[in-house]
Amino acid sequence: MDKEEVLIKNIYLLENKIFLETEKTIDKLCLKSFNSSLLFKVVQNTIDLEQLIKENASFFEYASLCKVCAVKDNNSLVNLKIQLVDQAKKEYICKGVHFLVNEDVYNVDIYLNSVGEINIEINIGNDEKPILAETIYADDRQINLSVALPKTYMSSLTSDVGSCLNSKVLLFSQDNNILEYKCKAIDKNILHFAIGFDSFPLNKDNTFKAVLRLEGRYPKKIRLKKNIHFKRVKLIDKTTVKSLIVTSDEEHNELAFIIDSRISVLPKVDKVHVDNEDVIIEGTLNSTLYAYDHPSIKAKLRLINTESNIQIADDINVEKDRFLYKIRKSDIFELKKVAYGSWNMNIDILRDGQVIDSKPLKYVDESQVVLISNELYNDRDTSFMELFLEGEEKNLQLKIAGRVTIKQILNIRVSGSRLKIKYRTRENVEALLDKKDIRTSIMNSVEELKCQKVVKLGKKTYACYYTANDIKKFMDETFKNGLALITAVDGKEYTNLVPEINKYSVYFSFMEHLVNSRKYKILCIKLYNKLFTKMPIKKKRVIFESFLGRNMSGNPKYIYNYFVENGLDKEYELIWSLNDLNEDIPGNVKKVKRKTLKYYYYMATSGYWVLNARHLEEIQKRQGVTFLQTWHGTPLKKLGDDMFNVTMAGMKDINQYKEKFFKSSRQWDYLIAQNDYSAEIFKRAFRFYKKMLDYGYPANDILYRHNNKEDIDKLKDRLRIPKDKKVILYAPTWREDNFYQKGHYKATMELNLDKMQEKLGEEYVLLLKMHYLITNSINIENYKGFAFDLSQNSDIQELYLISDILITDYSSVMFDYSNLKRPIIFFTYDWDKYMSELRGAYFDLKAEAPGPIVKTTDEVVDSILNYKKLGSMYIEKQQNFYNKFCHIDDGKAAERVVNEVFLHKKEK
Repeated sequence: MDKEEVLIKNIYLLENKIFLETEKTIDKLCLKSFNSSLLFKVVQNTIDLEQLIKENASFFEYASLCKVCAVKDNNSLVNLKIQLVDQAKKEYICKGVHFLVNEDVYNVDIYLNSVGEINIEINIGNDEKPILAETIYADDRQINLSVALPKTYMSSLTSDVGSCLNSKVLLFSQDNNILEYKCKAIDKNILHFAIGFDSFPLNKDNTFKAVLRLEGRYPKKIRLKKNIHFKRVKLIDKTTVKSLIVTSDEEHNELAFIIDSRISVLPKVDKVHVDNEDVIIEGTLNSTLYAYDHPSIKAKLRLINTESNIQIADDINVEKDRFLYKIRKSDIFELKKVAYGSWNMNIDILRDGQVIDSKPLKYVDESQVVLISNELYNDRDTSFMELFLEGEEKNLQLKIAGRVTIKQILNIRVSGSRLKIKYRTRENVEALLDKKDIRTSIMNSVEELKCQKVVKLGKKTYACYYTANDIKKFMDETFKNGLALITAVDGKEYTNLVPEINKYSVYFSFMEHLVNSRKYKILCIKLYNKLFTKMPIKKKRVIFESFLGRNMSGNPKYIYNYFVENGLDKEYELIWSLNDLNEDIPGNVKKVKRKTLKYYYYMATSGYWVLNARHLEEIQKRQGVTFLQTWHGTPLKKLGDDMFNVTMAGMKDINQYKEKFFKSSRQWDYLIAQNDYSAEIFKRAFRFYKKMLDYGYPANDILYRHNNKEDIDKLKDRLRIPKDKKVILYAPTWREDNFYQKGHYKATMELNLDKMQEKLGEEYVLLLKMHYLITNSINIENYKGFAFDLSQNSDIQELYLISDILITDYSSVMFDYSNLKRPIIFFTYDWDKYMSELRGAYFDLKAEAPGPIVKTTDEVVDSILNYKKLGSMYIEKQQNFYNKFCHIDDGKAAERVVNEVFLHKKEK
C-alpha cells in the first residue's frame, strides 16, 4: 500500500448511507480485511450500505472487520483518514445498525481508530441457539408476543432486570423500515412484548420479519415452534382498511407480519325466492376480510352478457359477510332492452373504485338446475326470466328472453310516405309466418306505425310494410333516437329497442337499395376479378381512403392536401373513396362511393392506394399497384401479432384474426411511422418487412405550420368556438366492450358534465370528440355554451390546435397532442380492467405520462384549476415524452412521404 493518504473532512451516516466529505470526488473504495479485499464503486462520495451488503454477502461471511481505503487510477490502495483526529480509543460513526438482507440480519458498526482510519465491522446474527416464540395471540388492540431465551443467553445477560427490559423486538420490512417494541415484562427466561395494531404503516402492502435484539448480542430472528397462519386482523385508518396476517414461513418457521390489501371472496348463494315479482338472492361472500363498512371498500354484482359482453354493475348490500341482492321486475325489462339472452353473474370487490377480486356466483346445492322460472308482463312487453346453474362449473346465470326477438333490422326502404323494413329474428318464426300470426309495429316519439302487410322471406326473416303521416319527421326522429319494435304473437306483445339505426342501411331510392344488395356485391367482386383487373393501371391515378370511407381525415387527408397545395392535383388524377359523396373536398378531385362499381374500378386501375386502415378482404392488390399504408396513430395498446386474447380482436379465434391481418399487411409497400418506437413495433406486430417511412405523421404537419394566433382564431370562428375562453378537448379512446352502471344502459361519458360546467363554465368551454359509434348517445342540450359536441364532421388535428388542455385516456391522441407541449390530463377511470381484459399496453403509461393520471371528475376539475402548475410540474416528463414520440414530427412529413413514394426523391 502507498504511504500517501487521502484525507476526508467529515464522515456521517444518514438513512443507511455513509457520506464522505472530501475536496476531490472519490470514485472507488476498497474494504481490506486481513486475508481479502473488496473493491466497489462509489457514487457522489456515498456508500449505500444496504446495497453493498446485498451485492457482496459472500464476502462478509468471511471478512467481518475491514479497513476502508481509497483506490487510485492504477488500482493501488491509499489510506483513507479523517483530519484532526487525536484520541486514545474508538470513535463510533454508528453502532448496532441493522439490515435485513437476503433473509439474514446484519449488524453494522463503523468507527475511527486512534489514527483516524475508518473501520467497518459487519456481522451476521447467526448464533446457534434459536429464539422461539413461547406464546402469540391477538386481542382487540395488539399482538401479544412472548419469547423464550435459551439458558446460555440468561447466564451472559446482566442480572439487572431493568437491563433485560431494554431488550427489543425489531420488525424489519422488505424495504428495511424498522418498527421497535420494548420488552414490557420479564418472567424468568420469558420476555413479553406488545405489538400495537396502530404501529403498522398502512400506506402500502409490506412484510415484516421479527428479530429480537438483546444487550451484548447480535439480533436474532424469532422462530415459532411450528408453522402457523393466524386469522387475519382488520387494520383501519381514515383512508384505508387492510389485513394484518401473523404467519411463519414453511422452511424455517420464522415469524412474520404481513400487511395485505387484498380481499378474496368465494361467494355462494344459499337462498333464492320471489317477492311480489322481484327476485331476492341471498348468500355469503366468504371473504378473507370483513371490511365492507369502510368507505374505500365496495361490493358489486356484475352481469356479463354471454353474447355481446355488455356488462352492468350494481352495488349490493353486505352486512359483515352476508349479502342480499334484489332483481326487480323493472330490471328484467331494462336488461332485455340492453342485450338478448343469458347473463353471467359475478361478485366484484373494489378498493377505491378498482376491482381487487372477482368471482362467479355459485349456489350451495349444485344438484339443482333451474332455481326460478317466471313469465313477466310490463306494459306492452312480455319477458321470460330464468335463474339457473350453467354448465359443468355450475355458475349462476340469468336468462331473459321473449318468444320472438328481432336480432337485426336488415334494411329500411323509404318510398314516398311508405316504409318497408326487413327483419331478422333470433328464433325460427317460419311456422308463425305461415300462419300469418306475427306482426311488428314500429314506434318513436313522433307516432306508432302499425304493420299493414307481412311478407315471409325465410325461416328467420320477413318484411313489414308501413305508412307514415309525416315520413320526414318520423325518419329524422328514427335517426336521432332509434325505434321501438313491438311484435305481436298469439295475443302477446314482445318489445325490442333499436337505439341506433345504421344510416347506410336506409335507402331512399331504388339505386341505393340496389347497390347495397348481396347480388350487387357479388357482381362487383366478379367484375373486379374478371374485368377491371384486366384493364391497364393508370400510373398517375391515386385513390385515397380514410377509416373505411367515413370521411376525409387523418394522414391520407394531409398527404392529399400536399398534392393540392403544390399543384400535383393537376399532374395526378386524385380519387377519394367515401361513404357520403356530399362531403366537400378541395382541389381537382373525383369522389366515388365506397363499395360501388366505380369504387371497384378505381381500386383496380389506380397506380397508388393511400389508406390508413385495412382494406376490403375481397380486393387483392394487383402487381404494379403501390400501396401506401399511412396508419392512424402511435400505439399504446397492443396490435396485430402482439395481441394476446380474443376479446382484443372481437373474434372467437385470435389466430384467425392475426392471419387475416397479415393477409392485409403483406400487400402494403410502404408504412408510415410517427417515431422510432412505432417503427419497431409495426415491423413485429404487422410482420412488415418492406419500406418503413419513419418520417413523422403528415396529419401533424398542421400543428407546426399553423400554430399561431391568427390561424387558431380563424379555426375558432369557423367552428363557432368562443375566443374569450380557454378550450378543453375531451377525446377518449373507444372501448371494445361496454361496461355500464345499473340504470345507465347507453354508452355514456364517465366525465360528469354537471360538475365540469359548475366549476369551470365561467373560464372554459369543453369540446367533445367521441368515437363515432357512440355519438348518437350523447345529449348536451343542457350544456349549451359550455359543451360542444364536435364528434362528427370535425378534424381532430384542428381541435388540437385550438385547445389549451387535452383530456384523454389510452387514445393515441396523446402522442399527436404532445407536439404542442400543452397540458394533458389522463382520465383513466377503468385502468385495471382496460389493460388486463382488452388489449394490454406496450409501456407503463403511469410511469411515463406527461400529465396527471386521475380517476374521477373531481380530480379532473382539480387538475384543470391548477392549470398553470401542470406545465411546471410535468415539464421533465413532457420533454421526455416529446423526445420519445414526437422527435421526427416537424411540419414536413407529407413532403417527405410524397417525395419518397410518388416523386421518387430520396431523403438525404
